[in-house]
Amino acid sequence: MKPLCLAQIAAVATISLGTLSGCGGSSTGASAITPTTPANPAASPSANPVVAASVCERLGDGVLKAQCAKGSAAHYGAVEGAIDRLVQERPQLFNLSDMESPGSYRVVDVEGYYQGLVDRLGATGLCAEMDPTKTVLQVKVSNDSSEDFRVLTSKNFIARGAWIYQNTCTPAAFPIAPADSIAYIRVSFFAFNCLPGAPEPDKMDKKLPLACDGYLTATPKDPDGRDVPLVVHGSDIQWKLKRGEEFVSLKQWPDQPFNQTVYPRSPGFFKLCATVQGQTGCLGVEVIP
Repeated sequence: MKPLCLAQIAAVATISLGTLSGCGGSSTGASAITPTTPANPAASPSANPVVAASVCERLGDGVLKAQCAKGSAAHYGAVEGAIDRLVQERPQLFNLSDMESPGSYRVVDVEGYYQGLVDRLGATGLCAEMDPTKTVLQVKVSNDSSEDFRVLTSKNFIARGAWIYQNTCTPAAFPIAPADSIAYIRVSFFAFNCLPGAPEPDKMDKKLPLACDGYLTATPKDPDGRDVPLVVHGSDIQWKLKRGEEFVSLKQWPDQPFNQTVYPRSPGFFKLCATVQGQTGCLGVEVIP
């Protein structure tokens, strides 16, 4: 299938929007779209998902601290057009007999739906991907700016209408390499387990009494001090006790590799460091009687 140009996609989306209501409301009286099978399935954008990736690779990375706000949605028509084509070409991704509103079908394969939109937008020359938390579809044609669209409702129906546009980011806010998303690693105590009668130390004092075991965690942070999601930075972490092996022993949590239990052995100073995506953070603690 020959890829549509952006102007054609926008025209198709404008025509279809004239007959569609918003996402809310009942499906009573709504007419379903009759899906059609592409004459040449091999030519469908979904048959070549490498296209979308190559577009993004050609444009390059976005900026972590892009400024995002409501503006004018340049790619709204392209996104709506990609949704319409996906319903026609891959009806198996949807329950076409279950609509929240006209054209807003229940999505039965969410991952397939997301990938289908990314592939179709990529085939038109747009860089598109779901954000790491799978909340919004990010779209750009250059690194000057990018746009976010919410393409799925909370009840797993296709999101329709102008409200799907969320904001515009300047310059483009994606893609971001995992290592670039982390500004620093914060290593800190989050709890203690003390003997009966022993006072619990302040988490910020960087002191660990012999009467208490300490629970430490390493948290990747972005430049604004916000936690970087696990889906972005990954689960790989390296811990290293750089000083004070004679004063403490450690046990990494098997189900939470970013946590450590610190068992004090004798008074003295220790320094524990954690490395994630090439960024290292350390905490120095004094074991006290």
